[in-house]
Amino acid sequence: EALTYIGCIVAWNVAAPEGVEKAFDLRITARWHMEDIDNATTAQGGDYAVSLDFDSAWSPAISFYKDHQLCFAEYDGVTWLIEVVDEDLGTGRFSSLKLDSLDRPNISYTYMYPSGGITLSDLRFSYRDGEGVWQLEEVDTEDDVGRYNSLELFPGDRPAISYLDTTHSALKYAEGTLWDPGNGWQWSIETVVGGNAPGPELISVKGYTSLDLRNDEDPVIAYTSAVLINLEPFTIEARAQLIERLAGEWQWPETIEARIAPNDFFHTSLALDFIGSPKVAYHRDASARDLRFAQLIDGDWDPETVDDEEGGNDKAGLYASLSLDNSDRPLIGYHLYRDPQEFELKTAYYLPGVIEESDWVLDSLPITQENIAAVSLALDIDDNPAIAYVQKSSGTPWWLKYARFW
Repeated sequence: EALTYIGCIVAWNVAAPEGVEKAFDLRITARWHMEDIDNATTAQGGDYAVSLDFDSAWSPAISFYKDHQLCFAEYDGVTWLIEVVDEDLGTGRFSSLKLDSLDRPNISYTYMYPSGGITLSDLRFSYRDGEGVWQLEEVDTEDDVGRYNSLELFPGDRPAISYLDTTHSALKYAEGTLWDPGNGWQWSIETVVGGNAPGPELISVKGYTSLDLRNDEDPVIAYTSAVLINLEPFTIEARAQLIERLAGEWQWPETIEARIAPNDFFHTSLALDFIGSPKVAYHRDASARDLRFAQLIDGDWDPETVDDEEGGNDKAGLYASLSLDNSDRPLIGYHLYRDPQEFELKTAYYLPGVIEESDWVLDSLPITQENIAAVSLALDIDDNPAIAYVQKSSGTPWWLKYARFW
C-alpha cells in the first residue's frame, strides 16, 4: 500500500538591509510518498544493510536481505519486481548495489555460515547478465571476511569493493582486474589497513566501510577503527578514518575524528564532491550519541553535530546514509532512537542561512513507534531524496519499505 504524507517545515531568518531588521519565513513543502515493497524477515540480530540505486530512467532498485538470502527489488514503472539473487542460506545480510552503464545490477555481499560453533563469512559478488541471469562469484574466502562491504564501479563497469577482514581486524580492498567471459572477473585483493599492513600504529579496523572513486580512478575509503596509542597507561582511541590510493599507492590513514574508548563511531557514509574532496556522515556513540558530518576546511577535518537528541539514551544518526546534490550540498538519511522505544526515520538537509541556530534542516518521516534496521538514501536527477529502509511494527514482521520525496 502506498501512502503520501504532506507536511511543512517553517524556517526563520533575519535580513538587515540598510540596518533595518526584517524577519521572513521560508516554507519547504515536504511531500513523501511511502510504500511497502516486501516482507523482509530478519532472523539474525545485529547490523543489517539495504542498498538503493537509480537506473538511467531514474527508476529505483534495491538489494536487501530476506529469509537468509540476498534479494533484489526493482520498480518497472508499475510495480515492484522481486528476485532471489543467491539461493544459498546466509547470503546478503550486508550488501551494496550499483547499476552499471547498461542498467544491469551489480551487488557485493556477504555469505555467512556456521563453522566450529562460530559464524564466519565470505565476500561474494553477483551481477545480472544481458539475458537476465544472475552470475555469482566468490571474491574472498580467506578466513572471516566480507562484512560491511561497499561497492563502486570504475569506467567500463569494473567493480571495486572495500570490506572488513574480521579475523585480522583489517580493512581489505578487492578490485576486478580482468574480465573473462567464461569465468567472470579476476580479482586483485589487498590488505589496506591493519592485519599485516605496515605502519607506526597498531590499528584494529572495526568496519563500516564506505567506498567512493575520485575522478573515476582513485579509491577513497571511510571506515571506523580502534587504535592502541599508548602502552603506559594502556589506552585505546576510537577513530573515524579515511584512506585513499594515489598513483597506485595507499596513503597513511587520515583521522576524521578521535575519542577515547569506550566511545566509538558507527555507520560511516562517504561521498566525494565535484573536485574530489571527501565528505563523511557517521554516528558517534557512547557519551554523545549524535549524528556527525565532517569535511575538509583549509586542509583540516572539521566535524560538526547535525542532530543531537537531549535524552541520555537517545541515539541520532544510526545507519547514516549520505548523498550530495547537484550543488554539492549534503543530504543524510538516518535512524533516530528516542528512549523508551520510540523510533524515527529522519533526513538532514544542508541549507546554510535558512535557520539561525544551524545550517541543517531536519525532517522526520511519519513512521514513529516502528523499529528501523537499515537505511539507504539516494537522490534523483532533480535532487529529490529517496530512502529504502527496513522496519518493524509491533506484532508484525520486518518489511522492506521505500519513501520518495517530490
